Amino acid sequence: AAFHSADLYSALQDAIGALMACLEEPIDKTRSNAAGALGNLVRNSEQLAAALAKTKAVDALMKASDPKKGDGQGSSSRVALYSLGTVVAYGPCKAVVQQSGFDARLNELAKSRDKTLAKYATRVLDRMK
Repeated sequence: AAFHSADLYSALQDAIGALMACLEEPIDKTRSNAAGALGNLVRNSEQLAAALAKTKAVDALMKASDPKKGDGQGSSSRVALYSLGTVVAYGPCKAVVQQSGFDARLNELAKSRDKTLAKYATRVLDRMK
C-alpha cells in the first residue's frame, strides 16, 4: 500500500539496493516483483528518482528489461521494461537511459513479435521524448 502515496518513500529508499540484488535472482517471480517494486518507488512522486539514478537502479532495470540479458522466457523482462517506462518520466532517470545508448535496443524491442514487449518498449520511448 505504500506505493499509493509518497508518504513512506523516504523510509523505502533503503530498500533500493536489496531490490536491485533481487533483479539478479534465478527465480523469475522474484525478479518480476523486484522490478515492479522499483517502478513503484516513483509511481506517485519523483522523490526517489535521483536515488534510483545514483544507485544505478535504472541501469539494473535496463539490464533486466532486455530479454537477451534478462530471463528471455519469463515475465520479469516485461515487468522491468514497464517499470523502466515509469522511472523515465523523471529527469534523473531519463538522463541515465539517454546517456546509456539503450534507446537503440528499445527501438529493436518496439518491433518485437512479442506484442507486450513491443508495447512496453514503445511506452519507454514515448516517455523519453
